[in-house]
Amino acid sequence: MYLTTEEAREKWSNAYIWSGARIGRRAYIGRGARIGSGAYIESGAYIESGARIESDARIERGAYIESGAIIETIRHRYTGNIIPYNDHIDIRIGCEVHDIETWGREGKALARKHSESEWWENTGKRMLVFLIESANQYRENYIKKEN
Repeated sequence: MYLTTEEAREKWSNAYIWSGARIGRRAYIGRGARIGSGAYIESGAYIESGARIESDARIERGAYIESGAIIETIRHRYTGNIIPYNDHIDIRIGCEVHDIETWGREGKALARKHSESEWWENTGKRMLVFLIESANQYRENYIKKEN
């Protein structure tokens, strides 16, 4: 169950929520967080104060976005973004959500499953490189290191 934009703005009045964002009733959004139009945030996601979720990003249940983080969204026929959790990061391209290793091993097969082999070779691989770099930067800056 998702909140309407008006309900979300009322519930998290100290956050900036653009029209068209879909936010689960049990999500947490911190003060000053920015949620772009068309962002999709499932119940159980936790977004700290000051984080920025760009338009059309998809944040899955259990995701944990640290304060100051920016989740970028890129589009070229398909939308792609990273989905950070406490202990790992998934990457979404189109409707496919997988960890970095799976994308590296099976990216071409995933594209072929959707009849998009040519797109994968011409654009998808470059999109994946950008998203992996974004995931690695997030991991370096925000995922807590074990002692």
